[in-house]
Amino acid sequence: MKTPKRKTSSGNRSDAIAEEVPLQEDAVLVIADQFDHALITIQSSEQFSVFEQVLRGGISTGAATAARLGSMLQALPAVLAAKEVNGRQLMEVVVNGDLVRASDGKGFRAFTMGGKGVSEHARLFTTEKMQNMVNAGAVWQIASVVVAQKHLADISKKLDKIGEGVEHLSRFLDQERTSQIRGTYRYLDQARLALEAGEIPASVRTELERCERDLLSISNHMYMQLIQGFEKAVPHAETVGTEELALNISKKIREQEDLLQHLALCIRTRICAWHVFSLFPGEPKLKEARHADLQQAIEDFGGLAPRLSASLSLEIKNISSLFNSQNTLKRRRDALSKQLADMVLKIRQSQAVVKNAVDESAGLLLKHDEPVRLLFQYQDGILEGVRQLDVQEAKLAGGS
Repeated sequence: MKTPKRKTSSGNRSDAIAEEVPLQEDAVLVIADQFDHALITIQSSEQFSVFEQVLRGGISTGAATAARLGSMLQALPAVLAAKEVNGRQLMEVVVNGDLVRASDGKGFRAFTMGGKGVSEHARLFTTEKMQNMVNAGAVWQIASVVVAQKHLADISKKLDKIGEGVEHLSRFLDQERTSQIRGTYRYLDQARLALEAGEIPASVRTELERCERDLLSISNHMYMQLIQGFEKAVPHAETVGTEELALNISKKIREQEDLLQHLALCIRTRICAWHVFSLFPGEPKLKEARHADLQQAIEDFGGLAPRLSASLSLEIKNISSLFNSQNTLKRRRDALSKQLADMVLKIRQSQAVVKNAVDESAGLLLKHDEPVRLLFQYQDGILEGVRQLDVQEAKLAGGS
């Protein structure tokens, strides 16, 4: 069924487009990638009661971004609804988060679905009529931000934890590496603010690669430094007794523990950078590869515990002197063994923390990739309000 003919005027863009692109009454506009995967669907809705039930301002952080999306789609209610443009109209937009994040933004096409299947389609960057109706590239860009903004609370929480660690970077860590970790932390906070403001800049995406290279270099250097520290025994330079030797081994354990905590901080910063990077569209294989590399880094970190324990346990066991009683030697060995056991426990605890951080980010990416359902209300063709539906509200509105 064709949309009823409307009275047109040169000043009413919505009516003009409706005349140019007549659609079926139940038409659904689909924006898809070059493989015909539906990234965004747009259709007229009659769920006014659901719109009213959703708490006003429910979008919170993404409200301004969603409103920008609604303003871009201003002409669509007249096109998708078989009724006069004047009056109250509701439009439902569904954003498939996983597909939006995986897409590189190239080769979009739009088509409309009706009762008989595809009713009209065209490559948006070559067809003027469909371009006039909706700029798919711009809609996809804003939809990417809508999806990304769902992660802001978790990213902020991660940055707060990293910030605490950055504040405690110690003198044992090389000044240049300390500066790089601090710089990456501050840059990630800037990236978070950009997403919060409704931007997803390509310049930030590029800079995240430099952050990854810096952090990977720091991690590798600290890892090798730890291995060398395990293998290099503290020299026994005393001519009488073992007091200085025991003190130097204790100092070595403290320094190694400090390096291990900084290595854990570096991995956590890499995880946060990967989380932010994963919100940018495209490059799904690179995102998967980086996730796998992080998981391997966490395994390698945990593997330091038994190596460190074996090496230092032998060093502690070899503390010996003819000038010390067996009780004195035992007391010093026991104290150092306890210090070593405490450090091994901290390594395992730190490994559990960073593993939880990467697993949590991966889980949130899956959770927030579920379709985002938005309702836009228009009055006389002008956007009045936006509501984002949660899972239960989406079911009430007939969502899956």
